[in-house]
Amino acid sequence: MPGVGTETRYKYRIISRYRGYQVDKADPFGFEHEIPARTASVVSALTYQWDDAT
Repeated sequence: MPGVGTETRYKYRIISRYRGYQVDKADPFGFEHEIPARTASVVSALTYQWDDAT
């Protein structure tokens, strides 16, 4: 996503159709998260080199 750098904190906002209920959730597939008691996901710099071509 343009303009989002490493160490940026984020959450997903889920809005229910039932009475407008809203809740913020961490990314369940994220690679890095804040240390509890904070609960946001953190953008990480992934430096893994894939070797699929060989």
